This record gives sequence, structure tokens and C-alpha cells, in this order.
Amino acid sequence: MSASWDGTLRVWDLASGRPLCTLEGHGAIVGAVAVTPDGRKTVSAANDGALRLWNLEANRVLPTRQGHSGRVNRVVVTPDGTRVVSAAHDSTLRVWDLPTGRQLHVLKGHTWPVSAVAVTPDGRRAVSASWDHTLRVWDLEKGRIVHILHGHGDNVWAVALTLDGTRAVSASKDHTLRVWDIVSGRGGVCQVVEK
Repeated sequence: MSASWDGTLRVWDLASGRPLCTLEGHGAIVGAVAVTPDGRKTVSAANDGALRLWNLEANRVLPTRQGHSGRVNRVVVTPDGTRVVSAAHDSTLRVWDLPTGRQLHVLKGHTWPVSAVAVTPDGRRAVSASWDHTLRVWDLEKGRIVHILHGHGDNVWAVALTLDGTRAVSASKDHTLRVWDIVSGRGGVCQVVEK
């Protein structure tokens, strides 16, 4: 699955490298896409703040989700395939119920755009990265902040979680990678600096 500046998505055959179909429906650059664990649906997000759910089996779009006021930078589907977490330029994250399209929570706290988000393997927590130099750990069930992780000296661009969901690794414009314990909220367990 790929997303494009031309407002489309493409489904590809990995063996042949050929496109299987093109999905059209966004009216803006599509900058984020995630496929459900069962491979039957995909969620895409565009610079106009809209999220779209696609049925890949029928190659058609399902109702649009609108909530963000700016570019959506990242979408993640929870491992159980029931929720979507979106991170956007409007400094918020939003949690959506995938089957109904209903918005469950608006996660506020970052003061600059949210560049990335990752979800724990159990789907109960998310970790977001922002231009405000912080990461935040969120409780997705209650829609609240659990920890604020300080340590980077510039925009945080990316975050990934370990397989057990207890640690996060973040990458920043400050030229460092940091490892965080998201259970305790201790920041910068170790720091890697490229020289």
C-alpha cells in the first residue's frame, strides 16, 4: 500500500511489483496510511485533516472521518484492529472506533505538531512524538496523559516501541536517539549521539 501527493493510494502486488488497484477519493496530498491486521481494510489520512477508511476487498471508500484541523502526519491501527490513532499538525491525536467511525477521544497536551505515534502491542497505550521536543504516553482507554517524556533538545520526528511495549526509541532533530521506559516514565534511559 502506498500513499501519494496526487491524492491517491495504490495497492501493490509485492511479488511482481505491479499495482493491483488505485484508490481515489482524497482531495489533498495523502501523507499517512495503515492497513488493518486482517488486511481487509486500510485507513488513509490527508493534508486536509480527513481520514478515510477503505474496504480493500471491494476497492471502495467507506465514510470519511473528519476531526483534525490540519495535516495528519501519521495513522496507526491498534493490533486488535478495532481502533485508529491519528497524529496531526493541529497538535492533537485522535482515537477513532474503526467499525463505526466514531471519534472516541481527542488527546490534547502537545504544544506543537505531533509528528509520529506508536501503539503498544496490547493496544492500551500510545506514545506520541512532537515538535515541542517531548514524547507523551497516553492511556487510550481513558483518553488521558500517563507520562510526559522530556530530554530531547529539538523536534522529535519518530518513535518506535519494543515488541514487549515497555520501551520507546525516539529520533530527534537534535541528532540523537533516546530510549525511554514508558512504564515508569523515566526519560532518556540511554542516549545515542552520532558524531
